[in-house]
Amino acid sequence: MASASRALQWGEAASIIMLSRSTRRVLLLRRGETAAFMPKALVFPGGVVHTEHEHRETSREAALRELFEETGVLCTERNQLRTVEDPKTERWQSEVNEKGANKSKLREFLVSTKERLDVSSLIPWSTWLTPNAGHYKRRYMTDFFVLPVDGEPMIRHCAREMAGAEWSDPSTVLAAAATGAESVPPPQQYELRRLKELDPSRLPFHHIRKVIFPQLIRCEEKEGEQWLCNILPGDQDYISESPGQFDQGTRKMKREKMLNPDETKPLHRLTYLASPLYSKCTITVKGVDPLELEEAHVSRL
Repeated sequence: MASASRALQWGEAASIIMLSRSTRRVLLLRRGETAAFMPKALVFPGGVVHTEHEHRETSREAALRELFEETGVLCTERNQLRTVEDPKTERWQSEVNEKGANKSKLREFLVSTKERLDVSSLIPWSTWLTPNAGHYKRRYMTDFFVLPVDGEPMIRHCAREMAGAEWSDPSTVLAAAATGAESVPPPQQYELRRLKELDPSRLPFHHIRKVIFPQLIRCEEKEGEQWLCNILPGDQDYISESPGQFDQGTRKMKREKMLNPDETKPLHRLTYLASPLYSKCTITVKGVDPLELEEAHVSRL
């Protein structure tokens, strides 16, 4: 049965998966140990889209701005990728992040040099919405983009928000997450799995247009390992809602049914332990093609 908790509305966010064409590794940032949200987790660069009327951003602009703030990589139309190896770019990143990110500072720098963010460089990839679960105080509709790059550009992470940054092999990260050695949230695990064997030239053909709204299910048993399951669109246990409505709350399910679902029906889910959180994660996609799921896309892609 679904929880009766009232659905939280959501804000807008954007994230970038920076993928090296040559090494097939992706850039991951490590959140600090004291972070209020997902401490020590490995995540993609990203953050909130600013929707104030005067300085309203598109999802693509927000993704590139956050990439610069958090990594020092600036993607512009004229100069393509600039990194902190360039003293001017390094100074810009420092000034933008001084005493908290200055949201208008980057815009001023770009105007002064007559440059613009290269939004066309981003490949639409997917959109995830935070589950409607009681332990989430905020929800975000997050657009994910892939930014293919040559080599592995130099990174200087923003120490105010992150504890580190690393270029990582998707298979290695997923293996570490499976044992609990690394904390990797479900969207990151799902997208790393999609990317690990994909030819970079095929990226534009793998855009999932349906919003991925995980419906959270908890294992009913209170003894032993505590399992959680994110049921995704198309799964046999996914509860459909009216277009644009994402209100389904947390449900409970017997351990046997959760860990041994009916293999003859469609499966599209992530199952993992509550402690260490996200460990022993199993991603199952069977009888469902996420690229063919129907429904109007509500993001800003």
